[in-house]
Parts: sequence; C-alpha cells; structure tokens
Amino acid sequence: MKQGLVWAAAGGVLLAGCGSADKPAGSSTGSGGGVVAAVTGSGWKVLDACATLDKAKVAAATGAAVKSAELGAVNEGKGGMASLSTCTYALDNGGSIGVLIRESPDDNAPPDDYVKQSADMGMKLEPVAGLGQTAFWADGLKSLQVFVDKRRYTAINYSTPPKDADAKTALTKIAHDLGA
Repeated sequence: MKQGLVWAAAGGVLLAGCGSADKPAGSSTGSGGGVVAAVTGSGWKVLDACATLDKAKVAAATGAAVKSAELGAVNEGKGGMASLSTCTYALDNGGSIGVLIRESPDDNAPPDDYVKQSADMGMKLEPVAGLGQTAFWADGLKSLQVFVDKRRYTAINYSTPPKDADAKTALTKIAHDLGA
C-alpha cells in the first residue's frame, strides 16, 4: 500500500523547493510562514489529500472498490515552503493509488525545470493535453504529474495496477476529479 505513496512523494520531492524568490502581489503567509489563503474555490484541502479526493471517485476511476484511504506526508508549509499532503487509497484489486497535492505560496518553477530534472533522473515523460497548465505521464512509473496552475501541483500514481487496467485513463479521470 505504501508503494503508491513513495512515487507520489518522489514527484513532490522534485517540487518541494520550487517557487520564486519573490512573493507575487497578493500572496500571504502567516507568522509561522505557512500558506494562509488557498486558491479561491479550488476545493483543495491541501493538508488533507484524502478529504480532497473522495474514495467513491477513486473507485469510479479505477473500477475497484477502495478498502482504505490513509493520509500521510503532511507538510504545513512553514518558512515559505509549499504545503502538501498525500493520500494512499488501497484497492480491492491489489493495487493502490497515491495522490500528492501541493500548493506553494509562490509561483512554481517552470514545468520545463521539472522535465529536465525528471530526464536527469532517467524518467521518460509524455505530455498530456487537457489537464491544468501542463501535465506529464510517466508510463514506467504509472504516474501522472499535473501543474494545475501557477501554485498548485498534483502527482497521482497507480501502484501494481491489474494487467488489464488502463492506468493513464484512470489517473486522468482522478486528476479531473481533483479539478486539475
């Protein structure tokens, strides 16, 4: 069950420090440095990925019942760092879906920086149209990385999908359900 979470966290590690040095006008952090205001109307509960993505939507996208959903890797974003959380959904087909949601107090680094870092790590990415600002599929990892807007990002991974599963279609549906 933790394997999906590991790959979601790997995508997030690439982005953990991403953001510009200067805060754009209108950005706001509290005295602890955490993000105060989320993107209006986004529906994201950045500190609770499990509350952001309902188990029924994961089941509908994968065609498998969700046995459990486990919140993990919560980072409140203190000190100007991005806030994030992960949720791992254990499926009755033996697979698991790992979802990382991240929101930065500053603009993300350009997606081409992510593509370069991924290539340096040996990951092959395929652009995916129709999601967020830009999105990438890594077939070998069964991973979808979506730059939703200038501050929000999600990494969605399908660990041990059944042989007949269309992981890319399932994860794209989940990304749409997240509002990506």
